[in-house]
Amino acid sequence: MIRVLRKKKKPIFWILMISFVVGTIFLSWGVGQQKRQSAENPQYASIDGKQVSGAEYEETKARIIERYKNRYKEFDESMIPDIHKRAVDEIIKRRLLFAEAKRRGIYISEKELVQTTRLSFADDNAYQQARKTWPGRYWKWREQEIRDELLIARMEAIITDGAEPTDTEIKEYFDRWYQRADASHILIDPASYVSEEKAKKHYEDFKEEFKKPGPIRARHILIMVKQDASQQEDQQAKAKADSLLQQLKGGADFAELAKKNSNCASAANGGDLGTFSQGMMVPEFEKAAFALEVGQTSDVTKTMFGYHIIKVDWKGEAIQQGYLEVRDKIRKTLGQEDDALGSASTASKRIAKEIKAGTLTFSEAVQRYSDAKASKKNHGRLGIIPRGFLPPQEIGTGTNRGTDTYFAMLQEEVAFGRTIAPQFSEVCFSMKEGGVSIPVKTSFGFHIIKVDRFLPSDEKRYEKEMDEIKEMATSAKKNLFLGEWYKCLKKKAKVKVGEGFSS
Repeated sequence: MIRVLRKKKKPIFWILMISFVVGTIFLSWGVGQQKRQSAENPQYASIDGKQVSGAEYEETKARIIERYKNRYKEFDESMIPDIHKRAVDEIIKRRLLFAEAKRRGIYISEKELVQTTRLSFADDNAYQQARKTWPGRYWKWREQEIRDELLIARMEAIITDGAEPTDTEIKEYFDRWYQRADASHILIDPASYVSEEKAKKHYEDFKEEFKKPGPIRARHILIMVKQDASQQEDQQAKAKADSLLQQLKGGADFAELAKKNSNCASAANGGDLGTFSQGMMVPEFEKAAFALEVGQTSDVTKTMFGYHIIKVDWKGEAIQQGYLEVRDKIRKTLGQEDDALGSASTASKRIAKEIKAGTLTFSEAVQRYSDAKASKKNHGRLGIIPRGFLPPQEIGTGTNRGTDTYFAMLQEEVAFGRTIAPQFSEVCFSMKEGGVSIPVKTSFGFHIIKVDRFLPSDEKRYEKEMDEIKEMATSAKKNLFLGEWYKCLKKKAKVKVGEGFSS
């Protein structure tokens, strides 16, 4: 939306300054609130007698939301159940990690801090200019943020050292998370309970927000990676792209580097791709390109083709979108309001009750009520779905998203990228064969699920995706180590959690 785009167009100095001022306002608010709290009766939580402020809570909540936004293209807060509890729990973990680091004498040196801070700037000149221009209070806050993140990473590395899963554990992880179900569903979308009149009014009231970026002219350097490339080959390509990016930061000419290194036909023209609009490139490339200002160079960006470095040479004016063009998006947004959610929830409960009472068959309910356009054509059938993750080579992209293909359908109805919606998966794989669920809420809406049968995991995927499966199993084991360590530390500490924030 134009509001977001305009924010991005402001100089970085003002963005950071606004963040700093807002943070100060929140901090002042938090201090005021703490005067009305006590260690025994905190608003959010207290750890060893120290209160969690409103500022810390809001910043942590925003950090969690940003992580999800970066991971999923289509995002809303309903994807994060009990986000307020998660935020408080994350704060407690951070505080306990800091305390344990202090007890062990672990710290971040000034050299490490400066090196990491410099890396967040395009080049050393930008860093030095920022040092001269930005206020000292900002730098004090920023460096503490970086120091904290480095300290957390170091502590987690120490705690999880040696958390390598055995071959048996990797196989057990695979068997659990790659188990499959032959499932169908009825989707009740709250957006369908938003009237045309209300949607049109919203469009007129916020018309300026419904503008999309105009065309841009960009060039790129592509270090190609074959789809069947080994992990080593992928890492070598990434290392080369990183090296080229460092050369660009050092003042190298983009066009010359493209001519000598890019694995794209555009290399002959200095990487020039010509002019293009949104929707013409693969999503990852497009997201990076349209976020750049004229003359700005991107970080290394991974797509299905390999690793890209992108530079924007020209940007056209924003284009006003017509009502019909954005109607579905508006209805989706307004569908998250209480009245639409309430109507959809009530309808889904009534439908599920009728199915269980036998007054309505599942197939009849699909045809009469389901808002899932693709699966509705096949009596609500989603087909064979995994418990956790879809195969990487079968993910819908910008070229097939929205078409009536199997994986595009899953992404439109139950999956975020490669992940089946956790709420959907949890209920689906806890059911009995032939069972029909009560309504399950996800960010897509309310689902009534029917499972025909369960199937074991596909052994072909175990061999084909071994590197990724091992990586995820390792991450899961490390998280288990961290979780157990956290529980032990939490028991020893004096932790009080405010009403409604306990996880």
